[in-house]
Amino acid sequence: MVRRSKKLDLKKIIVIFCEGETERNYFNMLRLKYRSANVQIKFKKLGNGNGLITRHLSEIKECRRKYKNCEIYVCFDRDDLTLKELQQQLKEAKDNNLKVMYSNVSFEVWLLNHFRKLSHIREMTHNDLYNQLQKFLNVSDYKDYKGSNMTNDFIDRVRNALENTKEYASLENNPQLLNCNPYTNVGIEVKLIFDLTDKQKDKW
Repeated sequence: MVRRSKKLDLKKIIVIFCEGETERNYFNMLRLKYRSANVQIKFKKLGNGNGLITRHLSEIKECRRKYKNCEIYVCFDRDDLTLKELQQQLKEAKDNNLKVMYSNVSFEVWLLNHFRKLSHIREMTHNDLYNQLQKFLNVSDYKDYKGSNMTNDFIDRVRNALENTKEYASLENNPQLLNCNPYTNVGIEVKLIFDLTDKQKDKW
């Protein structure tokens, strides 16, 4: 009989609740890249991040019942949410002991950092992000690309994104960053989720 490793048994389960197919495909790509069977992706088409936690509270509680040693993330974008709505999301996350991955104006801020470092001098719109990604990905319409298999385009550029966002401050204890555009804390959390330390950049 094969004995299971005690280290494997005790490894923390990480669950990511996300709002879009792009995010789901991206995190599944990382899950395979870093061979992280302990990471699970929960996906539902939500429209936007407002109310994400409330709508999925029963699933979140079920994850906690199922996995005694787990950490749960919610991943959402600014999109058209008001500052008040964003602050409510952070409060609900804190009240329910959830980690947050947040991007302003959208997850595409994180994706674009795989190709270039973004400046904070000028705010970015969805169209700005889409137009630049179209050029880098060599596609005519990014909206048609969204939700597709992105492995070939991004898997070898994760290190670029981590390097390009290393100066971004953590959202935790810095709620003023909710209004910062462009902004994303995805890189900070990805390093924690997949155990990517600065001393092991060859693993990135």
